[in-house]
Amino acid sequence: MIINEEIRFIFYNIFPIEVMDHIINIKNKVEEKETLDYHIERWEKISSLYFRSFESYNDIDKTKIFLSYTIDSKIFVAKPDKNLDFYYETGTSYQVRNMLLDILNTKEWEEHHWHDIREHDDNLYGVLSKKIMKEIKDKIEDSGKIKYNPKKFFQPLLSLMER
Repeated sequence: MIINEEIRFIFYNIFPIEVMDHIINIKNKVEEKETLDYHIERWEKISSLYFRSFESYNDIDKTKIFLSYTIDSKIFVAKPDKNLDFYYETGTSYQVRNMLLDILNTKEWEEHHWHDIREHDDNLYGVLSKKIMKEIKDKIEDSGKIKYNPKKFFQPLLSLMER
């Protein structure tokens, strides 16, 4: 991306100020549109993959079936995601993302001492999250499929930056 001052410096002796300002205005509008389009595409792709991850759950009433859970903070049951599309796109399990959203949406935070609850939940679900991610990585290695590739995730952004 070329910053506005560079454009002014490059074209200082070639174009009048009004023309340079017009060029900068066009450049800024194009960059804004490309940035918006990029973020819209990412939102649509990632959010649809996240919500489609739950489609493989209970076919009868479409409720979420928890694959991974903890019992009394002592026993941890971690199973890999059934649908790995969200993981392949983001490098994160949809179960882990869902746990994080549930923790952040806890109503108890408003009624009780939120710091203690947050610290407890962070410790408890941090262990479970790590176990889920390990299970997914093991499942991928066993299947021989391609692992999460951050270059694929950031490629659209990198191509915009190279222009």
